[in-house]
Order: sequence, then structure tokens, then C-alpha cells
Amino acid sequence: MIEKLGINYHDLKTKNRSLILKLLATGKCNSRIELAKESGLTKMSVSNIISDFISMGLVEESHVEETHGVGRSPIILDINKNGPKVVGLHIGREGCSVALYDLKLNKLNSTYGELSDKTKDGLVALIIGLIDEIIDKNSVIAIGIGTIGPLDLENGVILNPPNFFGITNIHIVDILRERYKIPVYMDSQYNNAALAEKYYGNGKDYDDFIFLGITSGIGSGIILNGELMKNSSMLTSEVGHTSIDFRGNYCDCGNRGCLETYASSNVIRNRLVLETEKENTFEEFCTMTEDPRIDRVFMEMMEYLSYGLVSCINLFNPQIIMLGDRGVFLPDRYLDYLESQINKYKLSKSYNYVKVVRPMFGEQAQLAGSAVCVLEQIFQGNLLINRE
Repeated sequence: MIEKLGINYHDLKTKNRSLILKLLATGKCNSRIELAKESGLTKMSVSNIISDFISMGLVEESHVEETHGVGRSPIILDINKNGPKVVGLHIGREGCSVALYDLKLNKLNSTYGELSDKTKDGLVALIIGLIDEIIDKNSVIAIGIGTIGPLDLENGVILNPPNFFGITNIHIVDILRERYKIPVYMDSQYNNAALAEKYYGNGKDYDDFIFLGITSGIGSGIILNGELMKNSSMLTSEVGHTSIDFRGNYCDCGNRGCLETYASSNVIRNRLVLETEKENTFEEFCTMTEDPRIDRVFMEMMEYLSYGLVSCINLFNPQIIMLGDRGVFLPDRYLDYLESQINKYKLSKSYNYVKVVRPMFGEQAQLAGSAVCVLEQIFQGNLLINRE
């Protein structure tokens, strides 16, 4: 197959319109003047695009920003509050969350349901019930899915997630597309979370970072040069299956010494239960770190994470590491210790100081990311919004 490198007029027009919408939706620009400077388009081109967006109900003029200098005061633009909405669906092992978002990623409504019927049919019924509770067919333009994997992204199938009650081969994209008659997009929960933080959160100011989700496993989404790292395989990055000891613990993947067998929240929680004889959750243990037994286990967790992350840093040279999912509950001193360890042992040493931060969306990053799975398609010009 010959790759088409040329850009025809229609494609260029679509790209420019998508760029302007992205700059407004993500809050990077809020006036025609800023849009022209940031996009490199002429003021006339920007004005024409904004006029179209206003007539379509996508954008509204908010107010005039008073200035004391020479020249006309800029008119502040904003995404229309009555404009299109997207539905985000996050599929986890314990249950599913669904939320309604606008193009600025404001969460307007949400709901959650636990997976009581642990079968494929039970999962599908739960998802449809939650979406039916949220969706408004007159305003929702698409559904985005963030889910545990592994995934067949090309065909929209959740394949065979480990520890998922034997539920396999869920053709979730086809199921939802057929029911709701709107576009449906899917990616891994941590790829989506990384994009949410890149466009709207604590990754806005960084072109290179690793989003590390710590839960029953350890997942990752990697942003390089401002873009989500993907290749032709369509498979996701798996930092949790980086081996830190080739003679180490056996992992469900068949390898030995995988990082998640040492530092996942479930592994750490089980160790803490043995140490303290208390049946607390991982989150509860995070509030009890004055106990030296608990503190010691968390410090060892940071050591294990540093072993795996140093290898990733030497490969990708990120600016920050973002600890998400249950990692957001870890007290500051553990993030500080992890930061000191990775900078002590990475190859570049002080030439590129890597910070460890939390996601702006906290433990909701995967849910917000599921909506960004749709917004990314809009921003790339792959999903066109046509409103009268």
C-alpha cells in the first residue's frame, strides 16, 4: 500500500479548523488574536473559522476584555455551554464508570456500577444500563472507551484481561455503535489518561512524560514529542511487565521479575495486611504511614518502582513521571523519595531532572481520558462536528 503524503485543500481546511477548536477547548487560547499567533493562520482565516463555529453552536463570544493599551480590546471566546457533548466509559475489573463531558472536559454528570454478574453478558448489560442513564442522544456526538487490556484496537475488542473472571473477546465498540448509532472509539485506560493530562491537566507544559497507573497491575501511557506513543502494532506500552529481576517472582504473563509483581497496589496491600494483621484497603494504609511497619513497605515499594522507572527513563528521557490510579493516594514523602532515587540512578543524572507528580484529574484520570479518546479524534480532524 502506497502512503499518501500530499495534503489536499479539504484536508488542510479540516486540519486548521480542528487546530482552532483544540486551542479553544483546551484553554490555550481565548481570543482571535491569540488563536492567530498560536496557529500561524492569518487573522482573516481565524475569523472565518470562528464565525463558522459560532453559527454551528460550537463557540460563543463571552465578553470584551478591557485593555489599557492602544488598539481594540479582544473579544473573549469560549466553547458553547450548549454545544456537543461526549460520553466517556471506563471499564475496570471491579466495575464501570460513565460520565458526560463537554468539549472543555467539564464533567456534567456521572454514574458508576459494580460488576455483580461476572459474565460477558453481565458486563455488557451493566455498560448499557449506565450509558442509558447518562446519554442524551440529541447532544452526544460520540462515545469514548478507556479499558483494561489487552485490546484489539483495530477491531474494537477487549481480548483476555487477566483476573477478569474469565471474560474475554468483548466486541464492545461494535455493540455500542450498533445500539447508539454514533461513533465509538477505544484505547487503553492509561493511554487515554495520559492524553487527558497532556491536553487538560498536569502534562500541559510537557512534551515527554510517562503516566504510570498503579492498581492490581501497573499500566502506562507514554507521551513523546507531545504525542501519544503508538506504532503500527497498535499495542500499548507495558511498563508493569518490565523485568527488574530475571530470577524473580513469576508473573501471569509468563515472565519473571515483572515490576507489577513487586509494586502493584494489590501486592503492597497484601504485604501490609500480613505485617499489621489489619484488613485495610491500600488507600487506608496510605493514611497510616506513621506506623514504621507500613512506612517500611511503602519505602520498599518506591525502591521497586525506581528500578523499573530508571530503565524507562534511560529509554525515553521523559520530563516527568505521573503516578496515577491508586498511586495518587501515596503521601508526598514517598513521591519525593521516588523522585530522588530515579534521578540518582538514571544515566543522564543532573542533565535532565525528572519530576514525579500526580495527575490533575487524580483517580478520575482514566474516566476523563475515556472522553479524551473522542476529543483526540476531533482535534486530529478524524471526527467532524456538523451542527445546524
